[in-house]
Amino acid sequence: MTGHLVLAIAAFQELSGQGVYPPVYPVGPFVRSCADDAAAQHGCLCWLDDQPDGSVLLYICFGSGGTLSVEQTAELAAGLEACGQRFLDKDSSAAYLDAAGHGGDDPLSFLPEGFTGRTKGVGLCVPHWVPQVEVPHHRTVGGFLSHCGWSSTLEAVDVGVPMLAWPLFAEQRMNAVMLEQRAGMALRPASARDGCRVVPREVVVAVVRELIYIYGGGEGEGGEEESEGNEEGGG
Repeated sequence: MTGHLVLAIAAFQELSGQGVYPPVYPVGPFVRSCADDAAAQHGCLCWLDDQPDGSVLLYICFGSGGTLSVEQTAELAAGLEACGQRFLDKDSSAAYLDAAGHGGDDPLSFLPEGFTGRTKGVGLCVPHWVPQVEVPHHRTVGGFLSHCGWSSTLEAVDVGVPMLAWPLFAEQRMNAVMLEQRAGMALRPASARDGCRVVPREVVVAVVRELIYIYGGGEGEGGEEESEGNEEGGG
């Protein structure tokens, strides 16, 4: 029986290269580039259009099902507020579940009290949905804080926006490693790489500034210090 198996394998290897196979062309990524009517009329695009000339904005999106803990949401918000970076934060319907797992009437009620008021004009929080393809292409968007889902990854690669990788589950961690270590398109908080339960606000400030001012090609002071702060905060 073993001899017959060896002969069969040898015959297969000999004949396998003699068949006629269609050519395979690796192409992509394919991302829809034309806006539909709903996307074109979305208020967040008008808000982006109204940003001052030369503005560099951080787009934040954890996908349709990405959810941060209440504690992590507070730290992320505090970091955004502290660094003063302009931002557009897309919050999914799953993101405003309270600690007991129940949705509230206000889709932004999970944010720290007074956060939207204090960041008004600098940041915009949008519940439920934004035109995911159109936003990264906007002239003001200079960075993308992402969960590294595959669709979001392709959209960022397509437009060339540098990413702040914040994977949550499944293949997102593998995508984050590829983007950071192989493609050179992303930064990742040291705290997140080390498996810390909560990335503190100080690290959020450091990596956001590093992404925008250094990795994104912008201008600013303290880039080296912020990078060192990221490593110290994550260690």
